[in-house]
Amino acid sequence: MPSLKGKKVLYIGQRFFGYEKEIKLMLEREGASVDYYNERPSSTFLTKAYIRLKLQSLIYLKIQNYYNDILETIKDIEFDYVFIVKIETIDEKILKSLKKSQPNAKFILYMWDSLKNYKQNNKILDLFDRAYTFDSNDVKSYSNLTFLPLFYIAKYQNSEEYKIKNDLCFIGSGHSDRYLVVKKLFKIASSLNLSQYTFFFLQSKIIFIFRKIFDKRMRDAKMEEFSFTSLSQEEIIQTMLESRAIVDIEHPGQIGLTMRTIEMIGLKKKLITTNRSIKEYDFYNENNIYIINRNNLKLDKAFFDLPYQELDDAIYKKYSLQNWIQTIFLEGMNN
Repeated sequence: MPSLKGKKVLYIGQRFFGYEKEIKLMLEREGASVDYYNERPSSTFLTKAYIRLKLQSLIYLKIQNYYNDILETIKDIEFDYVFIVKIETIDEKILKSLKKSQPNAKFILYMWDSLKNYKQNNKILDLFDRAYTFDSNDVKSYSNLTFLPLFYIAKYQNSEEYKIKNDLCFIGSGHSDRYLVVKKLFKIASSLNLSQYTFFFLQSKIIFIFRKIFDKRMRDAKMEEFSFTSLSQEEIIQTMLESRAIVDIEHPGQIGLTMRTIEMIGLKKKLITTNRSIKEYDFYNENNIYIINRNNLKLDKAFFDLPYQELDDAIYKKYSLQNWIQTIFLEGMNN
């Protein structure tokens, strides 16, 4: 059986609520030695803002210098794999420099955002030996992409019963129309006497003020409704375990299932989601998953009365981080 034991992995990926640490740790548990670098040159507010607004050209010198430093640091290391998760700042020129630096390495890409949101990535897919995406629509458009959903980490693996405090729970960032949809949905929940917990997160008060001014969907939002400090994973998990159903509102331009959706498999929690594509997945069970229309919100109170139905053990294993890593690295070794 293929193994990562003794393999060297250069892992470049964004810092995202600690998931990059979990991926690195799992690679190491599989036997690899891993050097990790943030895909972005820094995590400052200004850098993130340029990237989100697709203005990388304004900080390109900073990006180029950052990757030149990485290339200098790794010049004497021969990696077996270069693993990049979600490209935003790496362009064709930088990627070719990485390939020149590591001529014997297998280059692997995983996208947990839709390619249509990052059209510059279309040019560089052919530079990878293998490329994966969480978006089933992207696979239809690009023949060199392989579909692979996201994962849940070990912390989200639950087999205990917890005292329920809330019928509905939403924890997430306040992007796109999420704020408006959740507020309307929870108003309906209140009319049905369903208890609820809401936690909206934004990176800073500046972002809140900007969105309140320029995004009409945030016009009625109040600053005290948002937190500018994220919850710890332990706090998130505890709150979800004490909730009957978790609400997930995917980005309007997104087809792939969010991390939150997959985490509910591990937590064995019921899910309320706006993502209709969830019906296509092997874990879909209408007893556990309630699909809502963000433009015509409705809730059926009977959904909350039905207990969660356990899935096959094979499903829980399939969507684990360990299986995600093994699929990308070990199953693909012969490809």
